[in-house]
Amino acid sequence: MSLIDGGGGGGGGGGVLASARYGKDKVRVFRVVRDATSGVHDVVEYNVTVLVEGAIETRYGPPSAA
Repeated sequence: MSLIDGGGGGGGGGGVLASARYGKDKVRVFRVVRDATSGVHDVVEYNVTVLVEGAIETRYGPPSAA
């Protein structure tokens, strides 16, 4: 996480969350691979780690139409 000083002085908090990281380990992904020529289906299972990182936007209400 990254904090930006939100002013207010005194160092007693008042920070604003600017970016964050969220992750999940051992996410199971299931996939069926189809071979069109032979008609055979292969089942594949993956265990993956996912990490999402980025800026935080503050919104009050639904996003506006562009």
